[in-house]
Formats: sequence, structure tokens, C-alpha cells
Amino acid sequence: MSAEVHRIATESAHMAQRLASNLLLATQARALEADRLRHMTQAFAIWPKLCRRMAELEDMAPRTSNAGRDQDDEFQERLSGFNARRVLATNG
Repeated sequence: MSAEVHRIATESAHMAQRLASNLLLATQARALEADRLRHMTQAFAIWPKLCRRMAELEDMAPRTSNAGRDQDDEFQERLSGFNARRVLATNG
């Protein structure tokens, strides 16, 4: 892994952790509404930055990006099949 890919991957992981933490904090029922709103706002502020970093990684490592996309496509096909069987079982 090149040093640049390593740096961007590390930054992306850090951003993703901050995003997840803010989303979790935004869902705390006992927190003040102002705090939950602040955390949700911070999560949405992180999202576009994370997307840009992931796009950079995608350009730098297309083989792994394609493999990840293929895995997601396979998962979506299995999920669609499961949902179709569930609908048939429910309706039929």
C-alpha cells in the first residue's frame, strides 16, 4: 500500500469513526434535544468530506474498489431474492 493510500485510508477511518460517534450520540434518548441536534449536524458535516476521501481512495485503488462493489452487488441480489421469497410466502 502506498504511503498516500495509507494516509487517506487512515483519515477516512478517523472521519468514519467521528461520523458513527456523532450518529450514536444523536440517538441518545436521555440527551438534551440541543445536544442531539448538534451531534446530528456534525455527522452531516462529516459525511461529504468522507465521501470525497472515499472517492479519492476509489481512484487510487480501483481493483479493491471493484471487488467491494462486486460484493455489494452479490449481497443486494441475495437480499432481493430473500425479499421476493418472503413476499411470496406472505401472500401465497
